[in-house]
Amino acid sequence: MGLWNWVMPATFGLPSVTLGKAFALLVLSRILLGGFPGGMGRRVHWRRRMRERFEQMSPEQRDQFMTGMGGCCGHTEPQVPEQTASSA
Repeated sequence: MGLWNWVMPATFGLPSVTLGKAFALLVLSRILLGGFPGGMGRRVHWRRRMRERFEQMSPEQRDQFMTGMGGCCGHTEPQVPEQTASSA
């Protein structure tokens, strides 16, 4: 807060920051940048684990899983790779 009030108003003509605004900016930056414990790091780890599990499933298990999801996460039906005429 002190650094902001010393540099920014004189340099860019911005207003000084109060203690309450400084705290609010700190909380907002931690939320947006994932600085709180259990932030983005856990979400990325969870996503990676789910992808690994999904890749180890058989096609039948994948279909069953996708049906059970019921269209959550933007998926409305299982993703099936298209077969070309030459591979059939």
